[in-house]
Amino acid sequence: MVQPGPLTEKERIMTASILLVDDDPDFLQLLTLQLNEAGYRDVRREYDPVRAAHEIEAGAEVDLALIDMTMPEMDGLALLDRIKVSRPRIECIMITAVDEVRAAVECLK
Repeated sequence: MVQPGPLTEKERIMTASILLVDDDPDFLQLLTLQLNEAGYRDVRREYDPVRAAHEIEAGAEVDLALIDMTMPEMDGLALLDRIKVSRPRIECIMITAVDEVRAAVECLK
């Protein structure tokens, strides 16, 4: 039996575990489809940022989180803070439909 070799960089990236967090189910479905079509296999979505925070704090396998800035219950910055406190190695990308420089600056802090 031939043992598979180590993953290439592209294969490693394509197997990353991605968590999408947004309160808009249509956007989540569209983004999931686009990522799947691009070859990403492990894409999960969560409508509730509080639940997403609990999953991550409980140790859910996540390499990358795409987080909406404006959500009910908990905004994206609060979720980003919780992720970075509990799991600082998770990469996070903030997404928003709001065109506001202040929001971008807050994310960079």
